Amino acid sequence: MATTSSSGSPPPPRRTLWDIYKGIAPRHRVILGMSLMAISMIGIWASDKLEEKYPPPVDNRVARINHSDAMDKQPPRPTNT
Repeated sequence: MATTSSSGSPPPPRRTLWDIYKGIAPRHRVILGMSLMAISMIGIWASDKLEEKYPPPVDNRVARINHSDAMDKQPPRPTNT
């Protein structure tokens, strides 16, 4: 048996997040999207600045090597004869 509200009518169907988003006016969807992009860009910028100000400890840093150096240190590949 379906639940009914106090007025006797069935409850409205549940809407998905996509339905709710599509129900927003196009102008407001653009503003929402641009706002999320701006927040993302600010977060990337802030994380870069924090990384410059507070570098990781020496023992936690990733070793940086050139591609050519890595290729020189590999053993030679066997040849198919």
